Amino acid sequence: MIDLRFFIVYLGVFGSLGIGAGMIGFLSVQWAESVYLSSASGDLAQQLGPIFSGFVVLQNSILIQFFAIHMTLLLGLLFGGQKNRGQDGALVGGLGGLIGYLSFFIPAVGLLLVAPTESELFQISSILLLVAGSFVLSGLTGAVGGFIGAEAN
Repeated sequence: MIDLRFFIVYLGVFGSLGIGAGMIGFLSVQWAESVYLSSASGDLAQQLGPIFSGFVVLQNSILIQFFAIHMTLLLGLLFGGQKNRGQDGALVGGLGGLIGYLSFFIPAVGLLLVAPTESELFQISSILLLVAGSFVLSGLTGAVGGFIGAEAN
């Protein structure tokens, strides 16, 4: 029997971490724009400033994917370890990983994408392959973590 409280905890933990990661991304893009765009002078600075702040957006987007996968493994181990069978732990970890990834990704990338005002922002369609891969990997790493956690108990 799967306890729905696990998934509520996944939503709460990942959602709050997603808001925090989004705020860090938002502030880092605003900082990069204020340092490299607002105070920049000359043609070269005006051309390279948006590229640099766009790179900050790209870097934060990739780190969000990296962090999400590691968190699903950790919570999969934690919550899967409370199950008696490996299959139950894998199910809790896998479903929790998928739910957690979405609740982490949506606020984190949403806040990150509203930050740039002058930077050259990538198209959201260009990151879809990375997002799809991270979504699948979050479910997979959560399931592996849950299985290992349950079998270790």
